Amino acid sequence: MLMTPPASKQKTAVRIMDVAEQLIQLQGYNGFSFHDVARRLGIRSATVHYYYRAKGDLVLALLVRHRRLLAEAMSRISRLDAGARGRVDRLCRLVRQDTLASGGLTLGAMLAAESESLPDPVRAELRACLGDTEAWLARVLAQGQVDGQLPPDAVPPQLAAATLQAALHGIALLSKLDRGVDQEQRLERCLLDLVLGPASPRPPAPLH
Repeated sequence: MLMTPPASKQKTAVRIMDVAEQLIQLQGYNGFSFHDVARRLGIRSATVHYYYRAKGDLVLALLVRHRRLLAEAMSRISRLDAGARGRVDRLCRLVRQDTLASGGLTLGAMLAAESESLPDPVRAELRACLGDTEAWLARVLAQGQVDGQLPPDAVPPQLAAATLQAALHGIALLSKLDRGVDQEQRLERCLLDLVLGPASPRPPAPLH
């Protein structure tokens, strides 16, 4: 029977993952070490090794967690917004908030940039995580076409999903050039218009 680790041990393992995630978003997979993580947490490197045998094990655990949290977020978005464009817009905002909070790029973009040096299990989990997002986007867009929310000549859902995901990571990269949040939001709106078609104008507010 598997034993649940004590709360204190779970907390330390989570804190290690939190710091590792921020370091990857700022410096990349090859740009951080267990020593960097330990120094930020005020613990010994040996303590990090106690929870994660190697860097690949740590990043794999981090990606598994990231994939689960992303799935929960996309499920929550689906419940909150019934429209295809609204759902995609919420995902854009989620990505923007993540990069603003970390001060770096998206986890997926940073790891993908170094994919050739990643251990095979990490590369496979990264591919699965990005695949989950693309599949969700494709389902949202396909349903939007069925419901008449998207123009009939819109980009095919699978191609649009791949384009959106690639562009979202690229927008995060461009924002590092001090373009500012306003510019990032304008790029996102332009992206949605290009891929999904122009948003329908809002009806004028009723006169009182």
